[in-house]
Amino acid sequence: MDGTSLMTPRQVAGRLHVGLTTVYKLMNVGQLPFVQIGSDRRIEPSAVEAFIARQRKAPWSTTNIVAGRRQLSWPVEGLSRKVW
Repeated sequence: MDGTSLMTPRQVAGRLHVGLTTVYKLMNVGQLPFVQIGSDRRIEPSAVEAFIARQRKAPWSTTNIVAGRRQLSWPVEGLSRKVW
């Protein structure tokens, strides 16, 4: 690491403008690497930036058609989204 301090899940949630639960889900499915320190989890800022960069490469897709409806493909693997 380059001397940059680790981020708490709450700080990451603020950076990504998502809820704290979403950050924990991303960590649990392996989309957001973290460091375990005792019972606490910390995330390197570079891991957050890499996550953001991966999401830019995975735009929404409306190519799947289910029963005459569009099925939006959620770009975050491991997290679910409803079929609309």
